[in-house]
Amino acid sequence: MTIESKQQLKEDGKWDRIKIRALGLGLPNKKVGTFMGNRTTSYLNISGPDDILFVELHSEKYDFLFLTVADPNAIKERFLQIK
Repeated sequence: MTIESKQQLKEDGKWDRIKIRALGLGLPNKKVGTFMGNRTTSYLNISGPDDILFVELHSEKYDFLFLTVADPNAIKERFLQIK
């Protein structure tokens, strides 16, 4: 789990995982739904210029989650506590 800007996600190559929208909404500042790319399936719910919580999943319906949340640091910290 990482917290990154869109630019960081592009530089890391993670943004390549969302090439084709399967179901959902894809506007310039809002993306919600299922996206495909590089033989992976991702769920996105992102909006605006805020940092994105990027989560890699294993043995789940989605391989990756891209989420814009109110306090990504608090969510990451909580996740690390219960992990």
